[in-house]
Amino acid sequence: MVGAIALIAMAIVVVTKIVIQDSFTIVVLPDTQNYVRLHPNTLCKQTEWIVANKDNLRILFASQLGDLVQNGGYEMDEWQSISKCMGLLDGVIPYAVIPGNHDVDRVDEGTSSATIFNEFFPIARFSRYQWYGGSYKGNQNNFQTISRNGIQLLIVNLEVDPTDDDLSWAQGIVQKNRDKRVILTTHAYQYDDRSSRSSSPHFRTNGNSGEDVWQKLVRDNCNIFLVLSGHFHHEDGENRLVSKNACGNDVNQLVQDYQSRENGGNGLLRILRFTPLLHRIFVQTYSPVSQQYELDTNSMFQIPLPLH
Repeated sequence: MVGAIALIAMAIVVVTKIVIQDSFTIVVLPDTQNYVRLHPNTLCKQTEWIVANKDNLRILFASQLGDLVQNGGYEMDEWQSISKCMGLLDGVIPYAVIPGNHDVDRVDEGTSSATIFNEFFPIARFSRYQWYGGSYKGNQNNFQTISRNGIQLLIVNLEVDPTDDDLSWAQGIVQKNRDKRVILTTHAYQYDDRSSRSSSPHFRTNGNSGEDVWQKLVRDNCNIFLVLSGHFHHEDGENRLVSKNACGNDVNQLVQDYQSRENGGNGLLRILRFTPLLHRIFVQTYSPVSQQYELDTNSMFQIPLPLH
C-alpha cells in the first residue's frame, strides 16, 4: 500500500513538472504615466523584475497598454524615463507599446499626432527582431508573433480610439493569421466599474469606442480570444467581461489600470501564465515594489486557453 502511494506521489510530481515546463508567461504593464511623472524608479523596477524572471517564469512577451507618460509632447524627461526603463527589455524580451490619450503630442486633442511617441518608440527600434510583424501609422498600431511548444500567438496592438482605417489594418492582419490564436490590446476599451465596453471614444471624434471595436473587429474574428486594455480607473482599476463571439466561443476581456492606487499603482502588473496542457491561463496581479500578490477574485483568477 505504501509503495502504491509512493508511486502515485511520484507520478503527480512528474506530471506537475511536465505541466510547468510546458507553460510560459506574458506580462502586462498597464498605464505607467504616474510612474514616469512621480515615481520614476517604479517602472524600472517592473522591467528589471521581468528581466530577472525571464527564465524561471518563461516570460515570452511584455505588453504595455498605453499612457506611457502623463504630459504628451510637453515633458521630454518623461519620455526619456519610459524609454530608459522599457529599454531594459530591448533585445532581451519581445514587447509592445501603444499610445494612449496621454501619449499624443497634445494630450486629449482629437486631431493631435503622436510624433513624440514615434520618435522614442520608432519602427526601427523593433523591426530588427524576428518577432516584430509590422505596423501602421508609424508604430502607433503594431503586431508581433510568438510561439512555444506548438502554441502560436499573434498579438495585435491598437492605439487609443482606433479609427476605421486602424481597424481595417488589424482586420487584414488577423485574417492572414487564422492559424494563430490572437490577443488584442488597446488603451481604452472596457470600464473598470462595470462589466461593459466603453460606449464612446475617449477623445477622437473619428475614433471607435470599445463597443465599436467589439462589433467591427473582435466579434467576427473567432481566433481573437483575449482583449487587454487599461485607461479606466474609476474604482479599483480591474474588471473582466466574457462575451460570445460569432462562433459561440467565449472572448475574455480584461481591464487593468492601477494609476489611482498608492504611489501611482505601486508597480502592480499582470502575470498571464499560459499552461497549454491544462488549456488554462492563470492570471495574477503582482507588485515588484511590495513583492506581494493581490489575492482577491478580480486580481487572481483563471481563464480558458482555446485549443485552436
